[in-house]
Amino acid sequence: MTDSRTPSDLVTEAISDLRQALEDLEHCAACREHPKVWDVAGDLAQGAAGLLSDAAKMKRGES
Repeated sequence: MTDSRTPSDLVTEAISDLRQALEDLEHCAACREHPKVWDVAGDLAQGAAGLLSDAAKMKRGES
């Protein structure tokens, strides 16, 4: 399966993932004490970093 997303699509997805991570952490004080919330937020942030890296490579023509 070919990924037809553009660099702009990847950046938009990364921003959405980061917003979701922040929302998860800001949800409530009690949630911030639960390790799983931090794991999920960390996973979203790592995924966003990967998307931004892919977008940068695409812009440089590295695919």
